[in-house]
Amino acid sequence: MGPGYKREWEGMSRTQIKTEQINEAKRLLDYENIGYETKNFEYHFVILDDEGERVADYWPTTGKVHSYTTQRITRIDTLIAYMKGVEYGT
Repeated sequence: MGPGYKREWEGMSRTQIKTEQINEAKRLLDYENIGYETKNFEYHFVILDDEGERVADYWPTTGKVHSYTTQRITRIDTLIAYMKGVEYGT
């Protein structure tokens, strides 16, 4: 299945799975104290640095990240690592 798919979501509708993907992204970002705003009914997250500047766009239902930095960020785990200042590989 798609990005962020979990086995316990088997049997759920696509709408339910997308809701779970959105909720999971919010839980991860909140847990890591990473600032974000949601757009387009929460299908699009704008990731913000400590000064409120846009760092990346993230779409939790597809897993796509568009970075506004020179760093290559391809997944939510690398996005979180970048925001926390941790070394990561893509």
